[in-house]
Amino acid sequence: MRSVTWAEVRAMAEGVAKAIEDDIMYVDSFKVYPVPRGGIYAALLLLECYADEIEIVENPEEADLIIDDIIDTGYTKNSYKQLCPGVPFFALTVRLDEWIEFPWERAVGDVPETKQGTVVPQ
Repeated sequence: MRSVTWAEVRAMAEGVAKAIEDDIMYVDSFKVYPVPRGGIYAALLLLECYADEIEIVENPEEADLIIDDIIDTGYTKNSYKQLCPGVPFFALTVRLDEWIEFPWERAVGDVPETKQGTVVPQ
């Protein structure tokens, strides 16, 4: 198992932000659907990169893109691709050969500081 730090996750989010800019037509704002659970953290980290340009939506059919924390087997990505054809799907990372443990999967006491304040795991 590989445990990633908040700094590593932020770097992953910055990489996703760059991929979003390269992959989709940039507009003044866009709607993001975070896949429940890890995608919520990924969306909040993207919010740090884009500030007021992102609107987080509760329905994937309203989204300009979908985000998750990891692509593991591909099941979740494929499910959303079928549900929302044409909507780009992004993830912080792809699992290759070992299990990845994200900071939000560890003890509640490991709370990250962000530019906007403190993100408290739910």
